[in-house]
Amino acid sequence: MVAEAGTLSSGYCSVEIDEEVLELPVVIVHGEKPGPILAVTAGVHGGEYVSMVALREFVFDLDPLAIQGTVIASLRSNPLAFFKRTPFVNPMDGENLNRAFPGHPNGGPTGRLAYWLWSNIISRSNYYVDCHSGDIPEVLDNYACVSNVGTSDVNDASLRMASQFDVPRVVLVDTEGTSTTEASRAGIPSVLIEVGGEGKWSPSDVAVQREGLDRLLKISGLLDDDSEARAPLPPFQSHGVMCESSGLWFGHVLPGSPVEAGALLGIVRDPFGAMLQEARSPVPGVLIYRISSLAVNSGDLIASIATPVNVAEPH
Repeated sequence: MVAEAGTLSSGYCSVEIDEEVLELPVVIVHGEKPGPILAVTAGVHGGEYVSMVALREFVFDLDPLAIQGTVIASLRSNPLAFFKRTPFVNPMDGENLNRAFPGHPNGGPTGRLAYWLWSNIISRSNYYVDCHSGDIPEVLDNYACVSNVGTSDVNDASLRMASQFDVPRVVLVDTEGTSTTEASRAGIPSVLIEVGGEGKWSPSDVAVQREGLDRLLKISGLLDDDSEARAPLPPFQSHGVMCESSGLWFGHVLPGSPVEAGALLGIVRDPFGAMLQEARSPVPGVLIYRISSLAVNSGDLIASIATPVNVAEPH
């Protein structure tokens, strides 16, 4: 796909994997003047609908004659997961696309899809945003994620990017294979934004992502701007609570709620009502994520607690 200077081009990019042709809708907005490249992906997980609506609205409202530089957007980055309504993973091999970056041209289906996204979109950018939301069985308190694996300049730029979104906090996540961890490691300032969830989208959730992307155009240099800098978001560290036995999950705490160390977050029961697990908070903090479905499997992340990074952990 080619977009001449001063134009917007959209269309499908075909990615052939194991005789399956994946059609990825991509938009390129090529500014009239040269400048930085902002890459944005949405729908890395198939049921995260806020991201797909927000990115579509953002990119088609851009005026290529007004920006200096280029925006490359993948509007639905895991198409088979989207159409099969499959949360978390690529149904071609059951792998999580956001644990597969930068991918490999000779890897499995998910590894090759990650490699295509990395080679054609992410690695070409000067700034990168991965738009997410809670997937079909997830509910959360909105937050942004950055990785602290780059140089100090890259990490500082990533934190500045995260502060453009109207969310309560930024969470430091350095999980191997995520899009933003690998982008930061490659020297590309990046942020992952999480808004909404449960296989739903609303105009208000879409607006949080859309307006944050609009602000990113200005701080990344694609649009001239003389507005005052936004205050940085407070950094947090996340602490996961894992499911120990497959069963029925009854969550007791809503995302955004403060919790004490040892607080009961929910109970896993068997089909007859017997208790299999009391899930308790390992630290004091704020519940930012929870599985919202009744069904849970052993090894699932069922809850996540965020604590300020400058607060000492209890011993």
